[in-house]
Amino acid sequence: MTCLVPCRAQTASGYFHTIGQSERYGKVVAAHVEMPTLRDTLAAESSEPPDPPTEKAETEMPKPAATAKKAPRTRSYRNWKERELTMFNLLEVIREVGLSNGLIVLAQALLETGHFSSRVCKEYNNLFGLYDSKNKKYFRFNRWEDSVVAYQRMIQYRYKGGNYFQFLKRIGYAEDPRYIVKLARMVKSIYKDVVTR
Repeated sequence: MTCLVPCRAQTASGYFHTIGQSERYGKVVAAHVEMPTLRDTLAAESSEPPDPPTEKAETEMPKPAATAKKAPRTRSYRNWKERELTMFNLLEVIREVGLSNGLIVLAQALLETGHFSSRVCKEYNNLFGLYDSKNKKYFRFNRWEDSVVAYQRMIQYRYKGGNYFQFLKRIGYAEDPRYIVKLARMVKSIYKDVVTR
């Protein structure tokens, strides 16, 4: 025997749990209960029957909302001061964020973006080619500095020490089998510029 009228606590919370066939399998199903309005309560207490619903209300289906083109989601982690995207400003942000192996990370950004000229860099503010495999899209960032924070949260949090090139190879950072060799060359080419500054 099932009770069709929820108790006051269930009604007050707006939810109740049904116990039935689904409980056999260890599940409890939550269902939403419409809370009675004051008008419904007064109508139930009075001897007059409540107003019958009009036919128009029963047959009228709610119209679906117009599907507007969804704006792409951009990620933002901080309020950054305005600065131009240069190799030295990037190195400064890498230090601010606290990334280890800053020279290698800088070389990654230069290699991934073609010295900050790629479409993903310019349109998405994505310096590291960070890719959302679930949605099959590159991540978009509000500012280029946010991609440095994302690199820390998505890639570098797994680094526990040791050779950083081997770490990148082990986690499969890039699909290109010669990526580590190219990255080492990039580090070597920018080393003088960064160290002598």
